Amino acid sequence: MAITIVVETGTGLSNSNSYVTVAEADTYNENHYYGSAWAALSDENKKRAIIFATRLLDEQVDWNGTPRKSTDTSVSDHQALRWPRNSVVDSDGYAVDHKTIPEWLKNSCSELARYLSASDRTAEPSTAGFSKLQVGSVSVDVDKNDQLPTMPKSVVQMVTAYGRIKFGHNVKLLRA
Repeated sequence: MAITIVVETGTGLSNSNSYVTVAEADTYNENHYYGSAWAALSDENKKRAIIFATRLLDEQVDWNGTPRKSTDTSVSDHQALRWPRNSVVDSDGYAVDHKTIPEWLKNSCSELARYLSASDRTAEPSTAGFSKLQVGSVSVDVDKNDQLPTMPKSVVQMVTAYGRIKFGHNVKLLRA
């Protein structure tokens, strides 16, 4: 079955599922040093990764501001995605246009899509339930906090001026 991307335009669409087009994600990732893996993906897999990245951004970031309310009666007040938003300012204090999807959000979605296409960052760790593994004379102590976060640091840094990460970043406490 073909995957259909409906890109949010900044009008608060009720059926959108993405912040970025495949072409925009391609442009972002072709300029990335590790973008060759993205370029090798089929368009269907790129669409899957983009839709998944959009969903994770909306689920895992508590965005600043409020959802945009349309004055156009033909547009639903129940936008599918959490952007566009009102009352959001950037890290320099300038208002973010509430009628567009900002470039930083398109970039963070493209960055996260590339990460998600490389590995399932939402999977439970394969060592879940183990504290130690031993085969013959080889023994490995398992650190239950040593796993890739769902949202990589590069994406977290891109979005933190515009919202707060809800969960997913473990902090390891060590006692002296």
